[in-house]
Amino acid sequence: RPRLLAESASLHSPRCGAGSVFTIELGPLLTALLLAGRIGGSYAGDVAMMASTSQVDLLKVLGVGPTAWTFLPALLAAALAAPLLSLLGTAVALLMGAVVGGGGGFDMISPDEYWREMRPLLLERPEGQHLLKFAPLVNVYRSLGFMLCTMGISQLCSRSRRRLQPRHVPLVITSAVVLSCLAILFLDWGFSQLFVRLDGGEPLGGEADFSFDGPAGE
Repeated sequence: RPRLLAESASLHSPRCGAGSVFTIELGPLLTALLLAGRIGGSYAGDVAMMASTSQVDLLKVLGVGPTAWTFLPALLAAALAAPLLSLLGTAVALLMGAVVGGGGGFDMISPDEYWREMRPLLLERPEGQHLLKFAPLVNVYRSLGFMLCTMGISQLCSRSRRRLQPRHVPLVITSAVVLSCLAILFLDWGFSQLFVRLDGGEPLGGEADFSFDGPAGE
């Protein structure tokens, strides 16, 4: 993670380095952790309740596949919603950066200068940069990967017991949310490894140099 943050910040001005890191790393991760509880837990609870009240068995009697009836529509909806919500959350965070850094907060940078420095990060890909390291695209495929992982785990948790009872539903929801969050953190590490390796970088975990040379004479 330190090497990822250092590389991201080094591509842009110091004041916009945080915007780069949030677009690439924190925005998709924080959104995914929130959606693991909201979407993953809700889906696991709904399917677990269907299983405990024999609705899943009824679908089989009617010749309808439970997976096609419950999982695939939910997966499609979640796969569409996650990148949009991640981009929206990141946009709000960047907007608040302009407010806090400008006259409404610490008065460190004018809004015009802030957006002038952020525009290349959001709209321009540096020459020679791998396409998968373009910040908005990183935001999209990370959020999509996190959501697919969340939905897969929620499906497994909700269908893991053969004879599910209504009293087991809270446990299924808790298990789905906790396991999804752990899987998201592990997958985030994998995405970070991919990000650093794309241009031939060394894997994360090595020593990162955060030293800065002070003014001459110090």
